[in-house]
Amino acid sequence: WLHLNNPALSQMGLAALCNITIKREYKEVLRISEDELEIVLQVMLAHRNIRVVQSNAIQALKNFTFSQSNLEVLGKDEHLVDTVLAARSVHRQGFQGRDEELLMSLPPWQRKTTSGICSNRTGHLDDSSLGKSRSNFSLPSSAAAARSRPGAVAVPSSEESSVKKGNNTSLQLSYNSELGSAYSHSGDESRPGAVMGNPSLLQDKILHFGGSRDVADRIMQFIAVEADPRNGADGSKYSVEVAVGMLRSMCGAYHTKMELLGGDGTGDMCQAKKVVKTIVAQMTLYPNNDRIVEDSCAILRESAEFDLLRRTVCRCGGLDQLADVAGSQNGLLASAALRALSAVVSGATSSDLLSSRACEAVVGAMELHPDDVAVQVWGANATWLMSAIDDVLKESFVGLGGADLIARAMDRFVACETMQEKGIGAVWSLAVPVGTKRRVGSAAVGSVINGLAAFPSSCQVVANGLGCLKCFSIDSGTGWFDEAIELVYSCLWLHLNNPSLSQVGLAALCNITIKLESNEV
Repeated sequence: WLHLNNPALSQMGLAALCNITIKREYKEVLRISEDELEIVLQVMLAHRNIRVVQSNAIQALKNFTFSQSNLEVLGKDEHLVDTVLAARSVHRQGFQGRDEELLMSLPPWQRKTTSGICSNRTGHLDDSSLGKSRSNFSLPSSAAAARSRPGAVAVPSSEESSVKKGNNTSLQLSYNSELGSAYSHSGDESRPGAVMGNPSLLQDKILHFGGSRDVADRIMQFIAVEADPRNGADGSKYSVEVAVGMLRSMCGAYHTKMELLGGDGTGDMCQAKKVVKTIVAQMTLYPNNDRIVEDSCAILRESAEFDLLRRTVCRCGGLDQLADVAGSQNGLLASAALRALSAVVSGATSSDLLSSRACEAVVGAMELHPDDVAVQVWGANATWLMSAIDDVLKESFVGLGGADLIARAMDRFVACETMQEKGIGAVWSLAVPVGTKRRVGSAAVGSVINGLAAFPSSCQVVANGLGCLKCFSIDSGTGWFDEAIELVYSCLWLHLNNPSLSQVGLAALCNITIKLESNEV
């Protein structure tokens, strides 16, 4: 609050808040008061054009939603949803789905104020809905305005659960069961819908059975035996949709995810590894079912939070499945696969990635969906993370034309800050070996300069951009542009008080002041 107008301190303070809100060892979530919530929202309003500040704030608020008491506080705030939607409208794809997860975690009466916008699981805004939403609210411009709250919102009575209590180990998940209808979505009435991603609501229903671990055990048994088409199960595809959808929803709430994937507190990860292997098996059995594949990608992405499970995904065929999905004609599935691939690659070796043809999958997805910003962003991110593992992967990406594709994506989506951040990072990583520097530089140095010029106030874009230009400037043959020197000076001035950016900017300047080949200064 004291440094409300300082973007650097606001960014660091929110980052600290993200890390201290959840005590993983004790599975506890800190409480937030109404005054503390106001401070977070005021910071978002003060720096609405700075993506990193917005992203950190949304992550901190999402962490708070894992506590029921915090949800009640968030539900009373009349500006919360509008502030998040405003951030999403400005930065679009910049929050990696955390904004949608935050909105979906809010109590039902609060979620209704979003006019259905947050019901879209893909995180993409519908322009017509956005227009309606933005016309119905005005954001507060001062702390006094933010403190003018109405009285507490009356909480409507909870909907009567259509899921009945019974024996904890006898959960019925057949495709025409009560669970199927309880979680059905609007659309095709001829079959049950998959579980919608509402962690707070689903969590209550799951715990109705006496514990998410027991429910998970029953789901796994159901998928393995009763829903297996090889056993002649009737309607198995729809049953698996419901079951996998429920597992995905369990991953959306912190303590149910920890019970499902985090082990039992003694280091025993047997059930978690079983979940991962089962999900990979379902992707193999139902490669043409979009909902099963999408939910499976999300579960594998969530499992990547744990080192052991990242390795499990890579060893049980998960890389092969994600690489196959990345080649889908469906852009939503391709982006989901690339996002999951980005999360799990740190558990893979270069030989794992080469044998699964992951490089070809990423490049192929970006080439197949040139106008899909989500595919391009996550493709660049996957390239960045994978190429950092081994130089042989960098050679593979460059040989496949990955640098050219990333450069074209940066030029096409020059107004997307996340695209520039991920794209410049990927280009920088690909250019580090001497063998690829010249090829990458000739393809992408102009795009790096344009991206840096588009977002000179973004700390992450500037850090990546200056580091990338420093790398290119060592080799004058990469086509260093004179206007880039002025851009370096501009970034140094804009970030005068940032020591790390000053350091990398001056390092770039050191490399470009003298052209050794032509003896020019």
